[in-house]
Amino acid sequence: MKEDIIKFLVGIGIIGIVVCYFMIKEHINAEINSGALKLFERRKEELEFILQQKKQVIVQEINERTSYNVAIRKAFEENYIKGRHWLAEYIAEADKACDSKISHYLQTKKHPAPSAAKAVQEAKAEKRALLKQVKFLEYQIKSYKEYFPFLEEFEEEIVNEHIDFITENTSDIIDNIDRAALYLSKEEYQKLSTEKRNQLALDRYIERTKEK
Repeated sequence: MKEDIIKFLVGIGIIGIVVCYFMIKEHINAEINSGALKLFERRKEELEFILQQKKQVIVQEINERTSYNVAIRKAFEENYIKGRHWLAEYIAEADKACDSKISHYLQTKKHPAPSAAKAVQEAKAEKRALLKQVKFLEYQIKSYKEYFPFLEEFEEEIVNEHIDFITENTSDIIDNIDRAALYLSKEEYQKLSTEKRNQLALDRYIERTKEK
């Protein structure tokens, strides 16, 4: 009889332990689920904030580019030279944005390099000014070639300094220029005899004609 009572009490104890185990497990799962839900909600808010920030940056960039396009169009309508200045400015600004990202990275990376970032910033300003000048001159030269197509023909002559525009009359130069020089380098023109110059120039002229 006594043994039966002991067995009964042990059984009750085991059942109680099992019940407690499942109750505790359920409570823990509820806590985990609650924590996971809170973490999910927090991450969701963080991602929404990041997306909103990126959206604002994109909208700002679009607005800036739209403003630039409107300004460039207006500048070209008023004056071609002014328009070219605007376009050169736009390209320089786009290049500046790349340099700014490099500088920001150098300042905020795991091992910051403030001196290098400062050097990039200083070089950026000089580079931007030079880029504006180069782009403006590039558009100017293209315009000259459009209005005066014969310049294309004499381009290599001018670059190779076969033509002296400072000491000679320009119209006389163009009328009297040796056409063979258009197809030869400065060294070739100076070293080769007249016969060899003409033959080499003719061969290159024929070759270029075939390519076209």
